[in-house]
Amino acid sequence: MSIPGATGQTHTLTHDDVGQAIKVQVSFTDGDGYSESVTSAATAPVSRPPNQVETLWSGEMTVADYGNSSLGAYLDDTLFSNVTGSIQLQIKWLWYLESERKLYLAFRAPVAGTGDWTLHIDDVALDFPSGDSNFVFRNVDVSWTEGQIVNVKIVR
Repeated sequence: MSIPGATGQTHTLTHDDVGQAIKVQVSFTDGDGYSESVTSAATAPVSRPPNQVETLWSGEMTVADYGNSSLGAYLDDTLFSNVTGSIQLQIKWLWYLESERKLYLAFRAPVAGTGDWTLHIDDVALDFPSGDSNFVFRNVDVSWTEGQIVNVKIVR
């Protein structure tokens, strides 16, 4: 597999390279004027550096108080669609804050690959479950007020 943009003398590995084996091919003209090409053996698959956090999505959201309305009041909001080119994540129900100040957030995500994701909303951090394509964060204690702007990000 060719790495787009890796045609120069150097290439900096990125998250897109994680899990891939890397080979180096060098083309040159030898001292006798003949074209030569040498390809290295493949490396072990590229791994993410330890303790590195990658932000998949970030933004600001305004807290809304939906009182005791149905959880389905905000169906099919696609705020998180196309988090990256290879990861699809969609919020099904946006914010649901009852008078008890509880957060309900429902997601539809890929069947696998979310086990190392964490949702951060200001100082609240919620770990995504592993291998579940539909899941809900329920009864998360919050202290926000209606109209407050919160910083939201998903990291892995």
